[in-house]
Amino acid sequence: MKKNSYVVMHSDYVDQHIGEVSQALFFNRPFDPRIMRSAEIAHLWTPAGTKMERLPEMLAAMSGLKDLTIRDQVENAALASMKQGDLPESLERLVISNSLKTLNWPNVVLPNLKELVALPTIKFSASCFPSLERIYLNPSKNLSNLVEALKLPLKALHLLGVPNGGDIFEAIAGADLDEVGLLGARSLIDLNGIGKISSIRSIKLKNLPGLVDIGGLKDLTKLRSVNIQYCNKVRNLEVLNDIPGIEKLIIIGALSDDAVKLEPRLQKVMDESIGPAKPA
Repeated sequence: MKKNSYVVMHSDYVDQHIGEVSQALFFNRPFDPRIMRSAEIAHLWTPAGTKMERLPEMLAAMSGLKDLTIRDQVENAALASMKQGDLPESLERLVISNSLKTLNWPNVVLPNLKELVALPTIKFSASCFPSLERIYLNPSKNLSNLVEALKLPLKALHLLGVPNGGDIFEAIAGADLDEVGLLGARSLIDLNGIGKISSIRSIKLKNLPGLVDIGGLKDLTKLRSVNIQYCNKVRNLEVLNDIPGIEKLIIIGALSDDAVKLEPRLQKVMDESIGPAKPA
């Protein structure tokens, strides 16, 4: 673990934690203000089966904290009941890994937050994250949280679900996004309409079991990076040959068997460290 990275936990559970005990901070004991000011990365943790119903006051004392991960056993209610000042305004990255419930973010502003990863369906006001540039979002059925997200100065939008199939492209049409990720959906069959987000330079398609046709990628004239993982029904991988600007390509899953359909130009830019080996 990095020098200024800590696990924040209750001392009763120290024997259940796997990791460096020397880097643990116990929120039920007195703490050293100097350590609080120096902490840059924190993981709020409690063991499985032991719920945390409120955030420890220790977090507010971490005035230089940049990166906070809130683990699965922390109740969404603990976040929904927050008040301004319960989290340090220095935060630049926040990960919320509880994926079981909807989270209604309270009127707590994180003015310096640049990246938000939220596995629960988070509902929020854009005014709470005025500097946000990158978001991993589980869209609500009516897309209200997506509408809020698009009010922000986003450069990267990763959707952890696509509840409306291809209609999602209409919802984000015209957004000035460099990077888009579609990371889980059964209803998405094709990418028709994705060209409405013409600014896209990087796209990630992952865990889309219904996706058959990626022909819409040809409408992305600025596209430079393509990452396709576990979209095993895609049948026209050769479409990528018609996109001249691709500089980086990752293909993982059964689809990688079709890599032989790609021109040598694309085989050369395929990332071997993550995807399959280049065809001979």
